[in-house]
Amino acid sequence: MKKSIKNKLLSFLTLTSFSSIIFLASCTNKVETKTTNQVNPPSFKAKTDSSTSQDTTKPTQEPSKVSVSSENDLYKKDDNYVKLGFWNILNYDDDDVNSNKDSFAKTYKAQMLAKTISFNNADVVGLVEVNAGSNKENGVDSIVKDLNNLDKEAKWTSIVSDSVYGEGNESQKERVAFIFKSSLFDILEINKGKLYGSNPYLLVYDNPVFDSVPAYFAKSKVSKGKATFDDKLTTKNVDFARPPVAAKFKLKNTEEEFVVVASHFDSPGVNNNPTAKGKEEGEVDNTKFDSRNGSQELSEANHMLEAMNWFENKTNTQNQFFMADTNIKEKSNDNAFEHLLTQYKLLISKTNKTTLGENFDTYSSSYDKIFFKKEGKLTVDKVYKYPLYDLIKDKLTSENELSQVLENKKNKSNSSKDIKARIRDFISDHSPVFVSIKKALKNKQN
Repeated sequence: MKKSIKNKLLSFLTLTSFSSIIFLASCTNKVETKTTNQVNPPSFKAKTDSSTSQDTTKPTQEPSKVSVSSENDLYKKDDNYVKLGFWNILNYDDDDVNSNKDSFAKTYKAQMLAKTISFNNADVVGLVEVNAGSNKENGVDSIVKDLNNLDKEAKWTSIVSDSVYGEGNESQKERVAFIFKSSLFDILEINKGKLYGSNPYLLVYDNPVFDSVPAYFAKSKVSKGKATFDDKLTTKNVDFARPPVAAKFKLKNTEEEFVVVASHFDSPGVNNNPTAKGKEEGEVDNTKFDSRNGSQELSEANHMLEAMNWFENKTNTQNQFFMADTNIKEKSNDNAFEHLLTQYKLLISKTNKTTLGENFDTYSSSYDKIFFKKEGKLTVDKVYKYPLYDLIKDKLTSENELSQVLENKKNKSNSSKDIKARIRDFISDHSPVFVSIKKALKNKQN
């Protein structure tokens, strides 16, 4: 009897131990499965947009702020950084903001540009597609005024270039503007003799002719409004349709300096009059480039390293940023910028679509780009686009406000269009792009 009880007790203990082992193993498997499924966001030495194809740096184990932060964290102010931005602001004409013609819509646009820049806590922004307008010195006063109303301590100011255009491209002339917080930055004189534009604080590229990319150029004869093209690849002498413009900034009380070169390349595709002097353009080799690109914008991209070397020589710093609406299609990117990419890093991915699609919350092309010189001494981080259709989600505007703008416009064409998609028409057809720069230590004497 005692032996039987003893055997039963041993069997019970054995079964209990075995069940405990199974239970513990099951718990362990659950923990391991959870750990395996966790996404460990990568971090990068270069600290750039995580999907940039040119970045071959291996990820480290330390989580990157770019990857783990929410969008709102990217937009917030970080006292350890200053933020640099670039934006194509769609045919902006400050001259007309207070005129009777569509003044409500133009006032709304200036306010929305300012609110978007302020929401992203930018400190310096390069602006393109500032209309030539009348030949006045400052073309973005209304944006600056609205920014200063939003942040009176920032002391926003602006500097605007002459109208810039290449030979035969006067119809494409524009100004480039830089707006910045003068409470944080000094702008440095880089054009003392005014040899390259009329403003001593801005440097306009001297725009020499250069060889185009090989293309099937239009023949001299144009039939029924359509050009015919050679069947052999050749090159031509071209220049920039709109020469790039540079400004140099210095963070107050530090030795930290950098140059921003801003540009707006030729419109995408072959132009309507590709045999006119100064506008000669051809179709391109579609095995190397996207056939929707014309030879002119590709040639500008191809020449950009020479242009950036010129700016570096004139401004005496390797801390060079190139920011532009390039009109370069994703497929064309690597070959178009093959020279620039030997010395500069593309910070925002070539797949990051920055232009707004016709339909609400869609984005179509990755035109807007940020490059930084590989030998530059700055630490750059948190590179992103602000998706402009998010203005409604972020409560910076509303369907009601957009409806008011439409109601007050003289021309109400296509009034059946989704009112939310009007952001593309009333504010900009491009999203702004941003990069943060780590602040240098302050000078000891300060």
